[in-house]
Amino acid sequence: MEEGPGAEQRGGGVAGSRHRVVAEPVGPVQAQDGSQPRRGGVDCGVWAEDVAVKSTVDVKLVALQRAIQMLKSIGAQYKIILDDGTEYGALETAKSPKRKLAHPLGEIRQYYSSFMKDMKEGDVIFIPVREYGFKRIQGGVGTYASRVWGANSVVTTRDFSRDAVQVMRIC
Repeated sequence: MEEGPGAEQRGGGVAGSRHRVVAEPVGPVQAQDGSQPRRGGVDCGVWAEDVAVKSTVDVKLVALQRAIQMLKSIGAQYKIILDDGTEYGALETAKSPKRKLAHPLGEIRQYYSSFMKDMKEGDVIFIPVREYGFKRIQGGVGTYASRVWGANSVVTTRDFSRDAVQVMRIC
């Protein structure tokens, strides 16, 4: 079999390739000029990439029909939604509830980072907890410091007498 552009291949080709589609002869076939046809089939006159575009949809449809048939045979409930919005099956789908945030995204980070942005090595600051709580402020401070200055760059403690998180930058 020849290789490269224009090479012939039996039964079709790989999508995106430039192989001619050659059909297998069912019986003896005479060429139009009366000579014997070449061995290996009859040239269909189409390129495999042209056929692949049409058959991709058919292959997907066949696979979908097989999947639906299999699900029905085992008595399963199902709901299939394709990219184009076509739906198959009668299963009711419930939308997952969206998580409600206690504070808008980024609000807490903006709050504690405003205290920390000008810190130098050895500086100690107190960040008032306000309505955010100790856990959120202390955890956020550690994350922020690790991203900006590297791991283990601050030491934090909860100061209950001042209702604040105490932060000391070490490096």
